[in-house]
Amino acid sequence: MDKKKMYQKNANGWFGDRTTLDEASEIHKDLFKFSSRAFHWEPLFKQEHSQEELQEMLDTKPHEYVRCKLKMERHDLAYAKPLNDPTSTICISGRDAVGRSFPGDEVCVQILSRTWQPNRGESVKGKVVGLLDRSEKSCTVICRMEGHKQLATPVKKNMTRICILKKHQDKIEIRKFNPKDGHYFSERSIDMAEDQLLVVKVLKWEKTHQYPLGAVTNVISQKEYYNVLLELEYGIKDTPPPFQPKCDQEENEEKNPTFTIDSCDAEDLDDAFSLSDHGEQYMIAIHITDVASYIRKGSKEDTFAKKQDTTEELEPADDVMDYNLDLPPLNESQKTAVQKALNNPFTVIQGPPGTGKTVVGVYITYQFYMMNKRHEAQILKNSTKPTLDEKKPKKRGILYCGPSNKSVDIVAEQLLKLKGILKPLRIYCDQMEMLEYPYPGSDLKLCRRALRDEKPKEALKGISLMHLVRHSDNPHSAEINRLENSGMEFTIESYKKVLREAQKHELQKHDVILCTCSTALKPILMETMDFRQILIDECAMATEPEAFIPLVSHKPEQIVLLGDHKQIRPIVTCARVKELGMDQSLFERYMDRALMLDTQYRMHEHICEFPSEEFYGGKLRTGPKRRTCLLLDRNDAPTAILFGHVEGEEISLVVSTAAGNERSAANEQEAEQAVRVANLLVRQSRVKPEDIAILTPYNAQMCKIKEMLGQRKNQAVQDVSVCTIMKSQGSEWRYVILSTVRSCPLSEKEKESYISKGWLKKKLGFITDPNQVNVAITRAQDGLCIL
Repeated sequence: MDKKKMYQKNANGWFGDRTTLDEASEIHKDLFKFSSRAFHWEPLFKQEHSQEELQEMLDTKPHEYVRCKLKMERHDLAYAKPLNDPTSTICISGRDAVGRSFPGDEVCVQILSRTWQPNRGESVKGKVVGLLDRSEKSCTVICRMEGHKQLATPVKKNMTRICILKKHQDKIEIRKFNPKDGHYFSERSIDMAEDQLLVVKVLKWEKTHQYPLGAVTNVISQKEYYNVLLELEYGIKDTPPPFQPKCDQEENEEKNPTFTIDSCDAEDLDDAFSLSDHGEQYMIAIHITDVASYIRKGSKEDTFAKKQDTTEELEPADDVMDYNLDLPPLNESQKTAVQKALNNPFTVIQGPPGTGKTVVGVYITYQFYMMNKRHEAQILKNSTKPTLDEKKPKKRGILYCGPSNKSVDIVAEQLLKLKGILKPLRIYCDQMEMLEYPYPGSDLKLCRRALRDEKPKEALKGISLMHLVRHSDNPHSAEINRLENSGMEFTIESYKKVLREAQKHELQKHDVILCTCSTALKPILMETMDFRQILIDECAMATEPEAFIPLVSHKPEQIVLLGDHKQIRPIVTCARVKELGMDQSLFERYMDRALMLDTQYRMHEHICEFPSEEFYGGKLRTGPKRRTCLLLDRNDAPTAILFGHVEGEEISLVVSTAAGNERSAANEQEAEQAVRVANLLVRQSRVKPEDIAILTPYNAQMCKIKEMLGQRKNQAVQDVSVCTIMKSQGSEWRYVILSTVRSCPLSEKEKESYISKGWLKKKLGFITDPNQVNVAITRAQDGLCIL
């Protein structure tokens, strides 16, 4: 055979002429013997690598080579979905990069580049280097003849054209209509099938050919297209099942108008088309309801629907969930974060101030709950009745942790909004429970010192484990109450035993467990619960060993870390331990994998400008505009940021804290000004005291400000929040007054020929900590006053 002739380029591209193709069909004539039974074919993909080589590449270089499912848009454009990360997409562009691939192929993809695009995330490009698996149905394609008599074009146009073999295989009977006499006649040549469709079986794709070789197995009309497609892709015959209507039970509703209605923010989804096999029959269903939005009873949409026609309200089934979540809608970066968390074993989400990090965590929790519920339903369906000897399986659930009780309580308050859908359970540490329900032998003094004035939230009493075990709904509550009221007549062992059984009962009833990282080590949790997903909020505040406690104790399948390493870092007081790197959190260690939430809804845009540029590379954007600020500058114009110059005198005081006595700094003149500004906001601007906070880095200054507020005649001012910057993370107020305390005369600076870090630390203290500065100035919504 003349190879030059074989690869001679013509107007249609690189493929041989008719004579050469006929010669090829003679050479491979054994391949053309097809029948109605399953066709056995050679691997169409002449790989440069063997299956063993491809598998070795996937095992040894997982960051460079990925196992993917291929979705083709055109013959030269495809998108690969990694099997281990279906939310990621690898773009494969160009004929050489796509190679000899078919839609639905399972292929080995080589990563060529990764680039980060603002507001769109990571863009990955790659190329197909080998075929791993291909289904038989991918080799049968419905085509039409366009332009070239030997090239068949797939109707879907999502793959390359197919070269039709011109031997006896194309002699298929085709019914044609003769308009002259009004009769049909038969033609045994596919050349006459220009206005009909061809069912083409791909036989082989030589490495040296641009197009695969195929043979026509059937010719169909345009009307038959969808029936044949159903049979090819789903194995469904076009013969409808017998239908016998029960006329005595059914009414003809064809004349009654039917419509659907969705809210304005509903997702613009195409109608879904589903098929289900029921033995001898099959069911085709078209879902026209947008599952992202259900109309709430009594809403504007519901009222409108009632005016248009008669509506029927059905009683919901037991397993139908209410999709109207009482949560803010998600923006694009938040949606991406939720999707990434659902489809990856390990996810890191950075949430700068006001970006809705906690809301994202709640959405992820809800979606995890739905996944677990479907899994449990499947297990229940396939399981057999347990024997008496079988051990009761652990309860599948979600663990939501945080480094402090405050961080966990913030999440718990948000999850309360979903209490009608899922069941959250707040578990406090043993010390907290001893303070609420002391028993003989409990060391209350030690408990108070360990907790540092932390108390259980009253709003969370209804989901708190220590209260639920004593509620009448718990079968062990009567025994617990009897023992607690009997004084010294019971043993500690008997009390703890019944308490343990009551706790197990409650754990089996709940879906989401909320506790601190250290409390996650409780033996009762390890014995009773199977946590498939673990979320750690404010993970950047936790030391690495602290964050590892829940992860090592429960070995989850999916982990989500939420936090912001630009805010409060782990508190490590030992200099030696800090030198060894213990002040770096687990969150910060994996920061290169983090997805950042980029839109904040808390701060006025002018307040947001500095932290965005200084701490977040200018990527932090501001959501809808907020109300006008009540702070005024020198020209009586509204301003979101106000600086107050106070030349006060620093004093050093010894203050008593839960951890013991400590020396701290205070500035009386600055404290007076902070209280004065707060008083003006309450009395003149009519701002609610609970919407104002005075923040300071020092405990001594906090005590001084609280003392001055208590001396004010206006009792309303006493309700203004006063706390340290460290304790303010996770909170927000309309107006924040920041007392920096430190006051260094300019003359002292001029004495120094060189300003060292040590000098700055000595004179400015906590103000030199960028993390605390970031937290302090990002607590305010409408106005920030810095003294």
